Amino acid sequence: MFDLQFWAGTRQGDFPRIRRLSISRCPKLRSLPPLSSLVHLSVHCGSQLPTFSELPSLKSLDIEGFHKIRTISFPHQLKMLNRLEICDCKELSSIFAHSLSVSDLKVARCPQLDLVGSSLDDHHMKKVDIER
Repeated sequence: MFDLQFWAGTRQGDFPRIRRLSISRCPKLRSLPPLSSLVHLSVHCGSQLPTFSELPSLKSLDIEGFHKIRTISFPHQLKMLNRLEICDCKELSSIFAHSLSVSDLKVARCPQLDLVGSSLDDHHMKKVDIER
């Protein structure tokens, strides 16, 4: 769905059993609908990262192949997120994640990203894997 911009027509309570979602090659997708039961989300290959603020149960997030994004800001509503993987984001240089309590972080092939001094640097993580 290369031209999909909005996942419209859904509201809180729709898709009550969806736990895992993988979105690939939707480069124009701007936002995700409220998915209260979603636990794992993977987003791949886009020009901009869709907003995902209404995912209160999200525990695991994979972001891969967003070559042109420079910054990722995580919404305060992702309080359950404890696993974050970011790969192949060539221009990514900063992450704003002050409200996250991520305990498992993996960053791979993001050559511009420096986590020292970032908001993720302050967290007490159990597992950190950084691969250049």
